[in-house]
Amino acid sequence: MGIIADLVLKLRHVLDDGVAVPDRSTINFIGGTVADNPVEGRIDVTIGGGVATLGVTAPILNTGTSSDPVVAISAATTTALGAMKCAGDLGGTGALPSVLALRGAVVGSAGGALAVGRCLRVTGGATCDWGALDLADSDAVTGVLPAGNQAEQTMAGDVSGSTGANTVDAIRETTIGSAGGALATGAVLRVTGPASCDWGAVDLADGDAVTGLLPTGNVDASSTPTASKIVKTGASNEVGLLYFDGDGLSFHIAPSFGGGQRVIGIGNASAVPTTAPTGGVVAYAEAGAAKVWSPRKLRSSLAPETNNAATDQRLDAIHQTVTTADATPTVIATYALPTACCFVARIFVTGQQTGTDTTAVYAFDVTAKRAAGACVVTAPTVTTLIDSIGVAAVPSVTNATNDVQFSVTGKAATSIDWAISSVHVHLFSV
Repeated sequence: MGIIADLVLKLRHVLDDGVAVPDRSTINFIGGTVADNPVEGRIDVTIGGGVATLGVTAPILNTGTSSDPVVAISAATTTALGAMKCAGDLGGTGALPSVLALRGAVVGSAGGALAVGRCLRVTGGATCDWGALDLADSDAVTGVLPAGNQAEQTMAGDVSGSTGANTVDAIRETTIGSAGGALATGAVLRVTGPASCDWGAVDLADGDAVTGLLPTGNVDASSTPTASKIVKTGASNEVGLLYFDGDGLSFHIAPSFGGGQRVIGIGNASAVPTTAPTGGVVAYAEAGAAKVWSPRKLRSSLAPETNNAATDQRLDAIHQTVTTADATPTVIATYALPTACCFVARIFVTGQQTGTDTTAVYAFDVTAKRAAGACVVTAPTVTTLIDSIGVAAVPSVTNATNDVQFSVTGKAATSIDWAISSVHVHLFSV
């Protein structure tokens, strides 16, 4: 028997579009064309005018473990699929399929009335559809959109213009007055109103503009005034005149400090005090002499002068201290004598053993004179008022070239705190 007979004899089941028909030993092809193909060793059956080509390769029977024969179908053309129905993600027929899903995710809307620009988005666990991209949905977008892909946005508030070209018009709702382009170099931004500011110079006299003190290191020395004065308004003779320059401060007189620096000068009083002050002391100058009047009605002349310009009379004071630890004479004070003068002083020297009430007190009068050379001191008579310490010697007075020199002598291995004070120091020079 031939190949067709063998095929018919071995056929087990025949289905009609999936529905079983009775088993027969013979298959009758109606409307089909049967042709022998000895070159490839098969029978070619053309069904329904070329709807499908059934190519059965030789041998057409599978002699392996399967008892069912295997039929190989030749390569199909576009029209060779016929009316085969599609399933799974596809719908329609083999000749006209339709994609209904993507790996099981069903597509909701069919083409034909879609809005231009929409994209396919997930709408459920197993569904998707065409729609607009939700930029607020973190499942839809991620990352940062590059500036080149952004459209410029109009700005408002403190800034005008757009995100691509803008101007800062205010600072926290405080409007800036002048625009850049013609600003004065060095000007600063200052408040000019409750809700406005502008460029300008800082007003140093405005308590709202500046505070604190400028450190000395930030002051230009060349800008420090070398001389200034304050004059009482309307005073033609400059009564109450106050001068200040680099050397000192002067009242009622133009600066003349005799070569001194960091000193205070006081002009002669136009009216001297006639009653004692209260709550303080009064310092003034009278006929060139410096005087102080206290509330206790004590009036002192600090540097008296006579009416003779060639005569100098001084009322001065000596106050010095020193500590000794042995019996070596130690200088406690010196007083310089000018040329051609006479010096007279009443002196008290007090010593106290450190940390105790043990004392030594001495009193003496000193006279000295100086012509053109060294001074000459008349040795004083020292009166011991008390000595419970037992010092090695009483105080002494000697000359040291132009100076009157005062010395004290302590006690061996004993710390003594000494003080020298003058009741009066009179200096006469002619």
